Amino acid sequence: MNKEKFSNRLKYLRLNKNVSLRKLSKEVRIPHTTLSGYEKGRIPDKERLIKLANYFNVSIDFLSGENDTLIKTDGLEAF
Repeated sequence: MNKEKFSNRLKYLRLNKNVSLRKLSKEVRIPHTTLSGYEKGRIPDKERLIKLANYFNVSIDFLSGENDTLIKTDGLEAF
């Protein structure tokens, strides 16, 4: 996992969807303090990475920074 890309992409996806950390926290059932840590460089476990990728409708490879192709778009602008 590319830690910097993951952090940047998570924050980008959250802001693009106009979702606060607290709202995202409720939606994916991950504490908002943990999500904030992810945006600052902390790495999630596989279960949480899957939850986040599903919520934002993107591939795990894209979110984790392993692939730069946004496979599922769901109305997002190109990254």
